[in-house]
Amino acid sequence: MAQTLIIEDKLAAWVAALPLVASRAGGRVFPWAEVPQGGPFPFVLYQRVGGGRMRSLKGPTARVSKPRFQWDVIAREYRDAKEVAEAIALALETLQGTTLQGTKVQYVQVRDVRDMAADPMHGDGEYEPRVMIDTELWFEEGS
Repeated sequence: MAQTLIIEDKLAAWVAALPLVASRAGGRVFPWAEVPQGGPFPFVLYQRVGGGRMRSLKGPTARVSKPRFQWDVIAREYRDAKEVAEAIALALETLQGTTLQGTKVQYVQVRDVRDMAADPMHGDGEYEPRVMIDTELWFEEGS
């Protein structure tokens, strides 16, 4: 039986295929806990950090989910992290009103973009530049 893609899989594949992510990061987009050690830079990490279903006083409504996702772009050079993150942030907001691999996307908002220093990723003691993008996405479950 074929495995159903979850929204995280769909978003990660879409982000990996963005032209700047494909050219600069080689399409390297990983779930938060699955970054390969010793791999090349830059790369993108993602995780669901909150959200749930739309609700009324009677309970969930219309099977619309509104998760929040965090995207982290980690690079050796600040400029690379910043440019890849900006491309992702701008592109994500174009998803509103589209269908992503069969899933209807109702709303997308980039809530915050922050510059940070990532802890040393590969045990070399160097702090890599990291740009974090906090997004909210509303989509129709089962669409």
